[in-house]
Amino acid sequence: MTALKPIENMTRVRGVRSDRYLPNLICAHPECFEQAEGIHHIFGRPPGPDSGSWFVTLALEDDDGAMVWSTPLPAATNLCGSGTTKHHGDLEEHRAWIKYEDGQFVWYERAAPGASDRPDLTEPWIRIGPLNPQPGAREAKPKRRPPQSGPKKQKVFSVKLPVNEDKLDVLVPRRFDELRDLLEDPSRPRSKGYTLLTALDLALIQAKD
Repeated sequence: MTALKPIENMTRVRGVRSDRYLPNLICAHPECFEQAEGIHHIFGRPPGPDSGSWFVTLALEDDDGAMVWSTPLPAATNLCGSGTTKHHGDLEEHRAWIKYEDGQFVWYERAAPGASDRPDLTEPWIRIGPLNPQPGAREAKPKRRPPQSGPKKQKVFSVKLPVNEDKLDVLVPRRFDELRDLLEDPSRPRSKGYTLLTALDLALIQAKD
């Protein structure tokens, strides 16, 4: 596959003969800190003799409705990964999309990552943010870290209690809460697992004395 195009009408884009600029060293994804590994042509390689150009010009309508060509626009950026891996691969395999909006390139990702083979572009996309740096710039501005992953994985340790037998099903949870109040440092709250472990350690020490 090839990457999705940043504007709808790709017939209004052409390459511009020009010297190449120094590429960015860190991946241009707005939240990526990895070393860039390969150039991505955001509009695809333009047809004709200037197919290797890193600049394009766009056909725009002026106030009178006449078609005029824009000033040359840098449109090649350096990304981590290859055509199948990391952020470069996300674009080529349609898990991500760079759009050209209000004079800058913006990174989007699919709201449903498993739908990367679907051609329907009307499905929800999540706006991640402008490329950092934008094409033509070598160094990125300070980047924000991506959101931390969800809560830590937990294991369930269960104890079966007979219902209404000596009120164990009521007394055990109550005693556990009392232990937490006694053993837990309010300035450093810890999980129930640490409370249980401390209680068992104390019981073992008492049993061995």
